[in-house]
Order: sequence, then C-alpha cells, then structure tokens
Amino acid sequence: MLTNGNRKMKSVLPVIVVGVMMVSVLGACGNSTTNNKGGNASASPTASGQPVATAPAKEPVTITAWSNDRSAMDVVTEQVKQFNSANKDVQINYVVQSDDYAKVLTLALQTNQAPDVFTRVGGIDYVKNKWVLPIEGLVDQKLISTLKPFTSGKSPDGKLYSLPTTAITSRLIYNKDLFRSAGLDPEKPPVTFSEMKAAAQKITEAGKGVSYGIGIPLKYVGYVDWGIDPLIAAGNGDLSSSTYNVKTGKFEMDKYKPAVEMVREIIKNKWAFPGASSLDNDPMRSAFADGKIGMFIAQTWDVGVLNDQFKSKADWGVAPLPVPDGTVHSGGVASTGGSWSIWSGNKHPKEAAKVFEFFNGSQMSQVLQKSGKIIALNPEAADPKFASNVKGSVGFLVKPNERSMMWPPSSFMEIKGKTYRDTIIELFLTDKPIEPALQQLNDTYNGAYDTALAAGKFKKEDYTR
Repeated sequence: MLTNGNRKMKSVLPVIVVGVMMVSVLGACGNSTTNNKGGNASASPTASGQPVATAPAKEPVTITAWSNDRSAMDVVTEQVKQFNSANKDVQINYVVQSDDYAKVLTLALQTNQAPDVFTRVGGIDYVKNKWVLPIEGLVDQKLISTLKPFTSGKSPDGKLYSLPTTAITSRLIYNKDLFRSAGLDPEKPPVTFSEMKAAAQKITEAGKGVSYGIGIPLKYVGYVDWGIDPLIAAGNGDLSSSTYNVKTGKFEMDKYKPAVEMVREIIKNKWAFPGASSLDNDPMRSAFADGKIGMFIAQTWDVGVLNDQFKSKADWGVAPLPVPDGTVHSGGVASTGGSWSIWSGNKHPKEAAKVFEFFNGSQMSQVLQKSGKIIALNPEAADPKFASNVKGSVGFLVKPNERSMMWPPSSFMEIKGKTYRDTIIELFLTDKPIEPALQQLNDTYNGAYDTALAAGKFKKEDYTR
C-alpha cells in the first residue's frame, strides 16, 4: 500500500492550481521563488526637504506544492486561495498531478526540479536519496506532537520526515442499479471471491456489451497495493502490505494465489471492463460513475472522486471487502496517508515549513473531513460538527475490528529481480504457473529481509506485533 513510507499506524480515530494549473514536470516544478521585481529604491522627502531612499516592498515567496489527490482538489483549492489572501509573505502554487504521479515526482526529484513540498507515495526512497528534509526543528512542534503518535516504525536514519493526516480504509464500491438489472440483491453484495466472480459474470451478461462486472485498472501503479493487498489482508488477520506477516516477520507471497486465480479468470472470461492491461484508475472510476462498471475495490478518497470529480448519478453503495473462499473477514487494515514532505533542494525552508504546517494543520483536516474527503487523524477534527454526511463517507469509517497497518521494513531490503507488484501483474495476464512464481517471490523477499536483518539495518521487534 502506498502510504507514509515505512510507517505503521499505532492508532486510528472512531487544480487546477490556485493561481493553479496542471503543468508538466519541467514546466511548473518547484524551486521556490521570490517574486522580487527589482527596480530602483524609491525616494521620499525628509523634514528638511532632502530625499531619503527607501527599500522596495518585499515580494512574497512562492512555494510550489504537488499532490496527486484529485478527489479533494476543489476543497483544497479553496483553502489555498484563502491562505494566499491572508498571507503577504508566502504564496502557494498548488498543483494536482495525474495517475502517473510517482513517475513524475521521481523525475522531478532526480533532475533537481522538484516542488518545494509534496505528498509522498510509495516506491520512492526519499531518505536514502536525501530528497527530503527532517521536519523536527523546522516545523511547529505542537503540530508534530499532535500527529507523531499516529506514525510508527522508523526511517532508516531515525529522523521524522512527514506526518500522517488521514486514516485510509478499503471497501467494495458497487452499483446497485446494475445489481438489480442482473437479478442480484442490491442489499447483499458479495462476501467471498466466488461470489464476486459470480456477480461479475451476471452483471456482464446482463450488460450485453454496455456494462461489465468489475473494474480492474492494471495500468494504475497502485493497483496491487490498493486493489489486491486489502483483499488478502481482509481474510488473513496477521497479514499486512505485500503479504507481510506482522507476527512472524515473514512474507507469505503464496497468499496471493486466490486473488491471482480470481482476477485471471475474470479477465480471461471478459467479465472485467475492457482493456484491463491498459486501463488506468481515473478512466476506470469515470466508467463506474457513468454506470458501466458494477464493482471496484475502493479507498477513502474514492468518495470524493465519485461525488465531486465525476459527479456520479448512479445508485452506488459501500460494502466490506470480499475475502478468499474458506476464510472469515478479519476486519482488514486501516493505514495512514496524506503525508507531505519538504524537498531538500528548496531555497526557502522556513516558508516551505509554513506551507507544510498549513496542509497538515487542524483547519485543513476539519474542512476535508466535513466535506467527506478524508477520515482525519487530528483530534481537533473529532468534534461532531466536523462529521460528514456526504454520500458513501459513512461506509469508509474505521470499524472497531479494523487493524492499524504495520508496514514491512522494505526500505531496508535490497530486492534483486522482479518486484512482487510486477510479478503479480504478469500472473494476471498470462498462463504462467502461479505457485512457482509466488514461491520465487517468497525466496526473494524473505532472503532480502534476512540479509538486512543480519546486517543490523533494522530491529525485528520494530516491525512485528
């Protein structure tokens, strides 16, 4: 799952740009700027009548901020406008990037053209590459003290580089209209993989080439993390991201087998929306909003995507995730997200820290939660007056038996060969034998884990429960 680097959550609480436009990685990359237009100092007369030079007014520093959260861009855009109106010394250039955010951000960091502050995504080693600044001693300590309890694990150097602001939960979103058309009970969504396959088949057959059973956006870089890992964890109480067992400290890649078999069968039988191998997340969600897809695995942010970005008119509902046959729903896991970092190459760290505080602060959390965009971790957003009545938001609230995410120590591990994500996607789309491929992943990941542990790169007790 792509959240908060290697952090595991200890507890969970029960764009367009502003002055803002979508830009390319090289066209609007950060490098904070001071809008000083220069010019000669002006002069004003003294009591004796002699002119005295005065310094020109100081122009504000512009801090560029990147996010990939389009579901909340309307709300954040308005908050940024208010910030810019209220602040004379700092202005925010807020840019929302596309589904290729990880690639765009990586390129910007590698070419020293990164935004001053940005939301983090997984798969990028920010600390090892020295791309981010430690926030302690730079960011307001009260804010750090408020949100730090929701972080866990440790960065490789033991320093703090970001703060979580939201709890992220995963659910099944489904179209009740398509369930009815297929003869399915809209109040009884599937609870097992077999039931999900059967529902996908019936919806597709009833759709007759217009609507399909399920959306499987394999081009989406986070599909395995967000579309598959939650399904596996929901039916296996000790498993976390990438089938990491939080009790034993071992990877159990063989647990992917039921999901691989299910997705492979759905794609082979054409029960999924066409073009799964080249389908990205936004086109898939757009098709769902238009009533062309019966189900998809969703996260907290998808509420805003469907309600605001695509303005879906469909009668859609939210349900617990289906689990592998023969297993019982274990409650699943809730992880943390919304993590911002400060680029180490920015020229105005004090101003960047002020913007960091704005994005992570209580007012932003309160507004985003009230609008149904997030489940805020900040205790100052816990007041009932900040509760949301937006369609679908209640279904994503953290459940009493939902476990907090504990992440594997992946950043300490050197993986040689194909990653588990690449291997799983390949298995979905081919007839390659499943068990040997998953066993190879077990050997690769557990071997890398043991090597890093033996080298003293992390302590096992920090990554087991």
